[in-house]
Amino acid sequence: MPVSGPAVREDDGIGTPPGGRTFRPDIDGLRALAIIAVVAYHVGVPGFSGGFVGVDVFFVISGYLITGNVLAEVDRSATVRLRSFWAGRIRRLVPALALMVGITLVLALVVLGPIEWKRAATEGVASLLYVSNLLFAVRATNYFAATNASSLFLHTWSLGVEEQFYLVWPVLLLGLARLTRGRPRRRAVLLTAILGAMALVSFALAVVLTGRGTPWSFFSLPTRAWEFALGGLAVCLTRAAVRHRPMLDAAAGAMGLLLAAIVWLSDTTPYPGIATVVPVLGTLALIFAGERPARWVWYRALASSPAQRLGRVSYSWYLWHWPLMLLGVALVDQDTMPVRAVGVLVALGVAAVTMRLVENPVRFNRDLIARPARTFVVGAAITAVGLLVAGLVQVDADRKLGEPFYERLTVASAGAADVDADAGCGARHDPAGIDYCIYGDPQSSTRVLVAGDSHAAHWIPAFEAAAADLHIAVLVHSRGGCPSTDVTIAKSVTRLVPSDNCTSFRRDTETLVHEFQPQAVVLSNTDYLGRILDTGNALPDQAGQRQLWAQGLTATVARLQAEQVRVGLILDSPVLATDPNLCMARKQEVAACVPSRADALARSGPFNDSQVQALRGRPEVLTFDVTPTLCGPDQCALEQDGELVYQDGGHLSSRFTQGQAPAIANFLRALVCPGGRSGSCG
Repeated sequence: MPVSGPAVREDDGIGTPPGGRTFRPDIDGLRALAIIAVVAYHVGVPGFSGGFVGVDVFFVISGYLITGNVLAEVDRSATVRLRSFWAGRIRRLVPALALMVGITLVLALVVLGPIEWKRAATEGVASLLYVSNLLFAVRATNYFAATNASSLFLHTWSLGVEEQFYLVWPVLLLGLARLTRGRPRRRAVLLTAILGAMALVSFALAVVLTGRGTPWSFFSLPTRAWEFALGGLAVCLTRAAVRHRPMLDAAAGAMGLLLAAIVWLSDTTPYPGIATVVPVLGTLALIFAGERPARWVWYRALASSPAQRLGRVSYSWYLWHWPLMLLGVALVDQDTMPVRAVGVLVALGVAAVTMRLVENPVRFNRDLIARPARTFVVGAAITAVGLLVAGLVQVDADRKLGEPFYERLTVASAGAADVDADAGCGARHDPAGIDYCIYGDPQSSTRVLVAGDSHAAHWIPAFEAAAADLHIAVLVHSRGGCPSTDVTIAKSVTRLVPSDNCTSFRRDTETLVHEFQPQAVVLSNTDYLGRILDTGNALPDQAGQRQLWAQGLTATVARLQAEQVRVGLILDSPVLATDPNLCMARKQEVAACVPSRADALARSGPFNDSQVQALRGRPEVLTFDVTPTLCGPDQCALEQDGELVYQDGGHLSSRFTQGQAPAIANFLRALVCPGGRSGSCG
């Protein structure tokens, strides 16, 4: 997130930039470039596919200015006034953040529905306490897959990372100051060594965790600390560079790296991995080159008056742009670039007002500057007000969700884990430790294995009831995001590298087939368009991906039939573009959110057609299709027989699938009881 501008006064909380000059206007301009990149990326402006690197620019600037500020104080007084430092951070950051959180939550009460209020209140609290990055990491949030239904406070993850840095780094520098009191040269050597080691360890951790696809690589301070560390290391190097002009000339040649990162990186770039080096080095190059301002056109652009003004308001604009953009999209129910652009432009105006009426009056209040303890009290009081607003929103959400209409939405939104728990699926393991669930009569000699992703799991209530009715054993082996078809799947649409997790899932499925020797295997998967890789681990076009899926499906069926196993296929249910439960909660009715048939089948229709076409020469493979049950000639239902159909935009609700148990029983009977055989098939 944006940090405060380079100081021209001590109470700024940042201090004097190193390098011999008391003011670096280009730093504010660099901040302006970063916020433009972030905002344009969120709006979806062409040419800014890598605009998310603007946050990395802010991290490097923070490391540079904070380290320079603290070292300047150490040079003057041989110590670090931690209370004054933290008080400056509180005055700078807390008032605007608390105002944004409070007003956003109030607007959410008007624009969004009670289901979203509850989540927004929780995330608002995490934002106010500067731990939202940890919350998003725990929830396995994918920043690059953010939609109009995403968290209103997703952007505050960077505030959490930065404030955690502010909490720790001055303490470490104070310890270094006391250890090297009176020995500035030794202090410089030790600081360089510490920063270098920190950068290497943190960068290595970031690369490793990014390769594993864990959200902690994106959201945690340990994987981002190297960016702050290099910013701090720039303080030492800049002091040397001022005396060694060829270093500045070399740096100037690397300035274009930042723009290259903004233009060429994208959502599919493994991040923050090795590619993060590009914007970080570009930012450092601009900082170094700024020590010789007269020579560079870049400097004159960054130091211009418009860039200065935008840089000074960058913190507030960063705070407001994301929630106002999402609320605007929800208000007009259109997620388009023009709507998003209007939202962020409105946010810019709100940011200017916030800076003038809230930020600066608190930040430069003489009484608070002179009394750090009073700043702590004021900061705690402001935060408490924000927490109170979040608490009231939480209470209102709980009250509203207790009403019958919203209770139905809450029940329908229950996740797959709740489905398993409700169905009584204990944690079972085969001899190799592979997880599975079993329903019906475990002792039955008639066994069916259901294998697939979460779109197989949402059928569990139906399989449980059908298995009991037929007196057979139904095993379910599912893993979210992993198909049971023989295709190479990327870790996600933003991580286009093969998923080892999904490879092991398919291998475990084969093991279960060999161990339990079911009479039939039922495959159930959703469309993986955007994640299907070819043999070279590249992403083909849509037609190529569907062809790979068809080939994988036929190969899977052939392999199972070679084991003398009958095969069934559950075609994918209609997948909606947005969560209908959120829509119904916002509009307080079902009818206003019913999708057209064309919209509901836009994704699942072609996918199912390609699967049916692939199996056209195998009439013995039975299929089950819920689409005719849900969709008429013009629309697809959101409610049937008094039960809401969807858990979210892609998954069916447990109560709806439970109501489909008779149809699933007929499907299973046709699979394992050919000719109407009695006995274990009822």
